[in-house]
Amino acid sequence: MSVPEPTQHQEVSLLQYWLTIKKYRRFIALITTCVVLGVGISTKLMTPYYAATATLEIDPRAPNLLDVQEVFDLVEVRFSDERRSYYTTQYRIIKSRTVIGETIRRLQDAHAVTDFLESEDPIEDFLKLLTLTPEGETELVHLTIEHPDPEMARLFAKTLAETYMDENIDRARRRSEHALEELRKQKDQYATVTREIDGDESDRESGLILAQKYRTVEETIRRVQTDLAEVNTKLPALETEYEDLNRQLASQGWLALASHLATDDNQALRGSYQKLQELRQEEVASAGRYKDEHPKVLRLNAKLEGMEELLRKQVREYIDGRRSRMELLKQRETSLTAQLEELTRELQTLEEAKLKADREESEAERREELYRELGQRLAEARLSNVIRQNNVAWVDAPIATRDPVRPRLIPNLAIALLAGLMGSVGLAFFIEYIRPDEAQVKSTEDIEHYVGVPLLGALSLLDQDVFKELPNKLYVFARPRSPLSEQVRTIRTNILFRTPAKEGTRRLLITSAIPQEGKSFVSSNLAAIVAMSGSRILLIDADLRRPRQHEIFAAGNGIGLSNVLSGELPLEEAIHHSVVPGLDLLPAGPRPEDVDRLFSSDAMERMLDGIEGYDFILIDSPPISPVADPLILSHLVHGVIMVVRFRLAHKKQVLDCRRRLTDVGANVLGAIGNRVDERAEGYYGYGRYGYGGYGYGYGYGYGYGHYGYYGEDEEEDSPRQTG
Repeated sequence: MSVPEPTQHQEVSLLQYWLTIKKYRRFIALITTCVVLGVGISTKLMTPYYAATATLEIDPRAPNLLDVQEVFDLVEVRFSDERRSYYTTQYRIIKSRTVIGETIRRLQDAHAVTDFLESEDPIEDFLKLLTLTPEGETELVHLTIEHPDPEMARLFAKTLAETYMDENIDRARRRSEHALEELRKQKDQYATVTREIDGDESDRESGLILAQKYRTVEETIRRVQTDLAEVNTKLPALETEYEDLNRQLASQGWLALASHLATDDNQALRGSYQKLQELRQEEVASAGRYKDEHPKVLRLNAKLEGMEELLRKQVREYIDGRRSRMELLKQRETSLTAQLEELTRELQTLEEAKLKADREESEAERREELYRELGQRLAEARLSNVIRQNNVAWVDAPIATRDPVRPRLIPNLAIALLAGLMGSVGLAFFIEYIRPDEAQVKSTEDIEHYVGVPLLGALSLLDQDVFKELPNKLYVFARPRSPLSEQVRTIRTNILFRTPAKEGTRRLLITSAIPQEGKSFVSSNLAAIVAMSGSRILLIDADLRRPRQHEIFAAGNGIGLSNVLSGELPLEEAIHHSVVPGLDLLPAGPRPEDVDRLFSSDAMERMLDGIEGYDFILIDSPPISPVADPLILSHLVHGVIMVVRFRLAHKKQVLDCRRRLTDVGANVLGAIGNRVDERAEGYYGYGRYGYGGYGYGYGYGYGYGHYGYYGEDEEEDSPRQTG
């Protein structure tokens, strides 16, 4: 099922706006013409003003004949500002009360101008005549004065420019005098400082001594660092050797350690160890020759014991010597480290003192140089102040325009035309909005352009007297050659074009926005036309609250759709065969207690899917505004047709009906206009739909009154109108 795109809604709204404008075109033209004429006449009656423009060049830096920096750039930086801020300040100065007041005074004294004599605020009145216009990123500014007298406009502009230039010179002179005074004070201050610097030579000598001492400490630190590095290299090796000797002594004994230490580097230990070995050999040799008590053996044993004791003593002395050397290195390391720390602190102190001395010396040199520069700048500033030129210069002298600059007739008329059009169009839309009768659907264009659905056709008015004389209420069956019957055939053809042939039965739903729009009449007669064309069609009255089809077909309503949906009887027993061949009717049946529940269940869908033997199924549903039944049924059909009665339904109601159907995904095929006034539409007979004739009228007592349930004997409040 197709859903209208948002762009289609926008196009429809735009077209509706155009139709409203077209409807009120005479009103819009009248209002616009009055506005343009009023503005044109008032423009002609206004006093013409002429303009004179003086163009000045404002240089941020005053031209100086001396190739030196500006005096106040040296003293303070506040006199030098960003370009934009500078020019904004200058424009504010031009409009200041000082400059404008002096300009008025000169005009009155020198030129006898009397324009401001009776003014309560002459400055404000003068500013109303003035316009300042900077020229892009240039240094030019245009001073424009508008005045009824062109010569006075030129005089005002010239006097204002001259006053501003003179005031600018005075401000520069005052700033220069202030700058000179500051320079004199600073020169005197630096002169005192310079004299103090010149008289304190001892500080410079102290600085030299400090530098020499700094270098000496640096050299001492480098020497101590070298000795400390040497100690740090030897100490780990000596500690490792000492630990190895103690470990060997504990694990292997003193004799093995003595054998290990008996090298060429240790002659005493080596000689003792060799003597011990010789005594051991002699002991071995005498062991077989003498007894243990022999004096020679006893002397040999005493020598061995003495040599072993000597060797043990030498090994211990060797180990103790390594320990003593290690302890000496550790002490030296500690001493060198402490000395290095002390020297480092001394060096830092000297460095700070040296930096301070360097800064003081540099500051002294800078002050000496600044003192000399101040003397030179003071002399240059005095000369520059004498020969200073203005930084504001003439570019173009003011010349008054020949033609008035305001009021301007053509631009005013253009603005009046635009304002008149906008105001009148807005007023037209407001009138369209507040008039209730204008909000009704009154033409076929309203359906197509405002509601935004295709027009399937329109049914003309019928005479009620003629309609009552018919043997049955199926008008097209009773008068098959009447203009109304041809209109219904046209609608049938348009519907067939929009519902291509499908396998099985095509299902259509007919509804309306509000009650009394004639959907029951349209449904029954459309069903009759379809049947008269040779198709079989079943018309279902799904308006279970206010059924009408059984009255049109003169059939009973004792059994019908409600019985079939509730499962009380089969579909075949509830169908009524009408007088039109091929057209059957399924009446609504007795009113159920809960219509929404009945339609929301799948009973309706099962019933429709089980219907066979028909080419079309046409469902007459309630209006959309009171109830939601049509929205539920729209999912069970192939297309939805809206009936719109002219001069009854409001545009917003019909548009809301279309939107609600679109929101639930219904396929809205189009709308059928009911009770169209052919004279109001501007054609006779069918007009755009074919066939001529003045048409007939019809009137059938069918309507909803207020929509909802009624009692068995309850009557409608309003008289029945064409359904």
